[in-house]
Amino acid sequence: MGRARLLFILLSLALLLGASALGLAFHQWRAGKIAMLEPPPANSPANMPAETALAGTPAKPPVLLLFGDSRVAQWSPLPDRPYPIIAVGKPGWTAIRLEPLFMQALAEHRPAVVVIQAGVNDAVAASVAGKARRTQAQAATQAALGRMAAAGRAQGAHVILMEVPPAIRPSLVRRIVYGSRLDRYVADLNAALPALAEANGAEIFPTMARLSGPDGSMPGRFRRDSLHWTPEAYAALGALLPETLSADTPSADTLAPGGAAGPIEGQPAATPDTTPVAPAEDPA
Repeated sequence: MGRARLLFILLSLALLLGASALGLAFHQWRAGKIAMLEPPPANSPANMPAETALAGTPAKPPVLLLFGDSRVAQWSPLPDRPYPIIAVGKPGWTAIRLEPLFMQALAEHRPAVVVIQAGVNDAVAASVAGKARRTQAQAATQAALGRMAAAGRAQGAHVILMEVPPAIRPSLVRRIVYGSRLDRYVADLNAALPALAEANGAEIFPTMARLSGPDGSMPGRFRRDSLHWTPEAYAALGALLPETLSADTPSADTLAPGGAAGPIEGQPAATPDTTPVAPAEDPA
């Protein structure tokens, strides 16, 4: 066997092994993402009965709770306010996985105002699943957000749901993997948020308007990567948080111009409405 033939065989084997390892890694990554669309295991430390979060009243002095995924975990700088701001974020977690942790945070901190940012990880996971699973995931995302909003209102908190910005200029590999499914999932979720918020006594935080340039896209100064934001973006979002909180009535002042309207005092606690809004037609 000639040397050239031997090198060709060895190179072919190396390429085959490399492709196999890459395929296995992608399969494991995909399985892990899809698993995030399921509720956490019953024995998970984050899995706590929701009713334990409903017994308290807003803390004094009043607290604002920022809650969600990595976009909350990375929220920096926090705005300078005369009240405590607590950020609880779990990178990579979907809304249904975040729900038990939210109930824990609600019980522990008894916030007067809650701001929730969740759903983009649902979109990432659902975009690598089949069409039927994506439809189920969309319903589960909306239902989990509805339950969190209703739980916050039942405890007396003023609840604000943040719009979910889509992936911004993802890499070629991400575009190949996600296709248009990720952006469609986010668009369907954002379209459902106003009705979901109204049904559960919450408001909408105008994330998209605050982070969009004149052409409607997110300027480069706000993007750390395709899914995450820069300190300048967080400073722009933080400017929308209320200047003061009331210890007696869990409400916030009207947000900055262009933001969500302030709450109505004496608004009754909401009964959870987790009816999902049907997504747009989604090709397989």
